[in-house]
Amino acid sequence: QVLVEAEGERLVYTGDFKLRPNVAAETAVVVPCDTLVMESTFGDPQYRFPPDVATFDRLYAAVDRALSDDRVPVVLAYALGKSQEALELLLRRDYRVTLHGSIWNVTEIYRELGVEFSGQYEKYDRARLRGRVLMTPPGCRKQPMVLNIERRYVIMLTGWALHKSAPYMYKDVDLILPLSDHADFDDLVRAARESGAQRIITMHGEPKFAGHLRDLGFNAEHLAHHPSGKSAMKKTRVKKAATAVPQSLFD
Repeated sequence: QVLVEAEGERLVYTGDFKLRPNVAAETAVVVPCDTLVMESTFGDPQYRFPPDVATFDRLYAAVDRALSDDRVPVVLAYALGKSQEALELLLRRDYRVTLHGSIWNVTEIYRELGVEFSGQYEKYDRARLRGRVLMTPPGCRKQPMVLNIERRYVIMLTGWALHKSAPYMYKDVDLILPLSDHADFDDLVRAARESGAQRIITMHGEPKFAGHLRDLGFNAEHLAHHPSGKSAMKKTRVKKAATAVPQSLFD
């Protein structure tokens, strides 16, 4: 988060955050302010995450089933943040974990900065997957690293697991679990309330979340897309193409 203080006013910009405890990061703190600019990725009531313990138990059960069936559990998580949380959860249960190169690199930086994990982990080696959990970024599920594992069980970690279309969005995945680096709907509301902000600007997510906040009595609005965004650029290019005039006419 970034706190800006000027002329007696306090403005907080959150960036991505979540209020739930994280085994690989410090817990976020709600900072009192006058204006709160906050992410709203899961700013819809359908995104109410179950208790983390329940999600962890489902993860462990799935990994156990896969290993007992002589399959390779493949856990999909973004290289920064979520992977380190998932890694620590797995190491606490004494699983042997091997990491995709990008996840390995980020995790090594964590260690250099003083984060201690609960066990050893390995860098990916396709000849040493049996009996191990493989962690890769989500995009790798469509690449040879994963596709060439004949006996695999793929687990996606994402808050989008609660979206009604998740089974279709991730139809190439065996299990989707709602573990996210973002706050869910209830914690977004909690952050807005505990900040004490007189003005709230939502961004990076559901525009309707600002409406939910207004219904709860907050002075809230959603930040419109910047005119230099892709859609605006596309319109500009079309307009220029339609009104182009041969340079010779101006000579």
